[in-house]
Amino acid sequence: MQPNPVQDLKIQREVESEMQCAPDVEAAHIGVSVRNHAVTLSGTVNDYAERMAARAAAQRIHAVTAVADELCIHYAGDRATDAELAESVAYTLENSTVVALGSVKAGIRFHTVTLTGTVAREFQRDAAVAAVGAIPGVSYIDNRIAIVDSPTRVVTAATDTSAHLSAAPRVGLCALARYGLSSVGSKP
Repeated sequence: MQPNPVQDLKIQREVESEMQCAPDVEAAHIGVSVRNHAVTLSGTVNDYAERMAARAAAQRIHAVTAVADELCIHYAGDRATDAELAESVAYTLENSTVVALGSVKAGIRFHTVTLTGTVAREFQRDAAVAAVGAIPGVSYIDNRIAIVDSPTRVVTAATDTSAHLSAAPRVGLCALARYGLSSVGSKP
């Protein structure tokens, strides 16, 4: 496919605009480049949640076909060791009111948390990922939690926690704001 600089520039501006509208993204610290509908995000973010929000903002743009995440998380103070992260993750999972004790296990290597185990519902899997993602020092979550919604049916998680975003409608926050909507089909 031949590069189309005009189209790529248009996509770049749309992604930048979408990140400006995202309340949980500090867009000034994120660079956006585009080549053949593939977006590369670079720069620094404050935490894992902001990293995922920036990726989601880029993926909401209809013309975007792929997002390369080259974002770095900037840690205030000393960066936690994997052992300290393991302790924090264990505490978080043990004290969850949504995830049953012992149903989700975690492994940590180079600040990447791999979650494994089984839960009954998708909201429990999402809650485990969100809780662990809020821990300072977590760079990435490899979500391998399976949903067992009946004794014979097992639904496995995508290894990338943002995989569910590609199936969601790609409606930008800026577009919603222009029509006075806070989410698809609802008024603020």
